Amino acid sequence: MTATVSPKEIELEFDFGSRVCRKLDGEGGNDFRLLKRVDFVVEEEDRLLLVEVKDPSKSTSTASPEEIAEWGTFGKLKTCLHERVVPQARGAYCYLHLMEEDSKPMDLVWVIGLERVSFDQKLLGPVLDELRRRLRKEGETPWRRQYIREAYVTPVADFSRFFAPYTVTRVEP
Repeated sequence: MTATVSPKEIELEFDFGSRVCRKLDGEGGNDFRLLKRVDFVVEEEDRLLLVEVKDPSKSTSTASPEEIAEWGTFGKLKTCLHERVVPQARGAYCYLHLMEEDSKPMDLVWVIGLERVSFDQKLLGPVLDELRRRLRKEGETPWRRQYIREAYVTPVADFSRFFAPYTVTRVEP
């Protein structure tokens, strides 16, 4: 990987230091529009960090207060990981594999903007368990190849604590 981008997704600006970071979800243009991919790929010495951002707390949201509040429920988070996050991780893996850029293990980080959401931190454990389960088995038969080595789920507020020295900051749109 050689590209470096300004790692910003919606209102969240990431600082990955000197690491190479690519905005993967727009790469390849329309040629790959049906292949969902994560927002960023960060190349570290011993892994590729796949970063997917969902931000219900963005100031430009047109969602109703009820729709935003729903992000504080296990049901909404589970639906999002089944319909969006897991397909994007799988698509990113396929894209990187087909481009011969998969020589390192891949870890997935789902960063969720929950500042405007009433959220119980205890939900993170079950959501993470469901994400890991879903990454290993999407149909009746488990995948024979483990394409994501490890998965993480973190609110924006906790990102730097778990992924120091990386940071994420909310910026004005």
